[in-house]
Amino acid sequence: MSSELELDLMRPRGRADASERELELAYEAKAAFASMFDGVAGEDLVLTDSTTHGIGLFMSGLGLVEGDEILTTDEEHIGLGAVMAAAAEGLRVTIKVAPFGDAAAIEGAVTDRTRAVVMSHLSYVSGKMSPRLDLPPAVPLLLDCAHTPGSVRFDPGESGVGAVAFPGQKWCLGPEGIGGLWVAPRWLEQIWPLGVSFRAMEQWHAPTDYEFRLGAARLDGGTLNKPVVAGLIESIRWLREEIGRERVIELTQSQADKAREALGRVEGVEVLSPPGTPGGLTGFRLADLDSREAAVEAYEAEAARLWEGGVLLRQIENPPGLRASVAWFNTDEEIDLLVESVARGIEARRAG
Repeated sequence: MSSELELDLMRPRGRADASERELELAYEAKAAFASMFDGVAGEDLVLTDSTTHGIGLFMSGLGLVEGDEILTTDEEHIGLGAVMAAAAEGLRVTIKVAPFGDAAAIEGAVTDRTRAVVMSHLSYVSGKMSPRLDLPPAVPLLLDCAHTPGSVRFDPGESGVGAVAFPGQKWCLGPEGIGGLWVAPRWLEQIWPLGVSFRAMEQWHAPTDYEFRLGAARLDGGTLNKPVVAGLIESIRWLREEIGRERVIELTQSQADKAREALGRVEGVEVLSPPGTPGGLTGFRLADLDSREAAVEAYEAEAARLWEGGVLLRQIENPPGLRASVAWFNTDEEIDLLVESVARGIEARRAG
């Protein structure tokens, strides 16, 4: 990453080899991302700057108009929610919400005005996997896969989804500022977002004399931050070659299940992610904090207390709770520290 930064500083943007290097890095980054999924090739992917960017890119290509409906769920991250809010405010699209884990409720909420179902692959609250849905052919399923690559096995094509958006900085251990989007071939032919760049063009001579590249490359947009892209490529290379993708997934699952089982034995803890939940997201709630009127603020204070003791957790607002991201590199001692710290907090509040 640092060597690419030095090259970038020494190589003026206007030089031809700068553009060639950007295309080369884009190709390598797409191949790296593809290797973290099943059944995906690099040419099937679009590079973005984040999961949210990928969601917005796909949504902007649908040609949404006033009166259209987008269906989402009650366990979504603000990144997905921000795109929904923009569609509601700017395009007067109606946003409908269904329970995350209830396939029948989601399918039953689809109407002839529904343009897409947009939801998480793994709930950011509990880590539970989204249900398999039977949607009308005209309604694509767009999955927020923020916690998928590097955490669980997933084949987008086999799953029947319309598109998946994902980041590089979470379970792939890459730098911030890079992500990707996979679009199913049948939907790739139908969406035309405006946020594309020179990398989307095979030829361009004039505004009316051009040719787009084939496949997902037609959606490529923005100028790439080459050092960030190089960092992503190296992170995934290290994961795959030094640790092994299958080993990463297996260890993440086993360590997360240890944490879930241990937390479940603590009186006053409700584990939202039972053992066997795919991946490392481990959500839980504390009975003594749930009973408070200002539960969200109480969980914020508890997350701050745990951080001071060396335990970093995510505070969740809906429903109020805490979430640990347990990965393959977390040791048994670190899991013990998590469980003991939570238990000590419960005991201290009871005594106080």
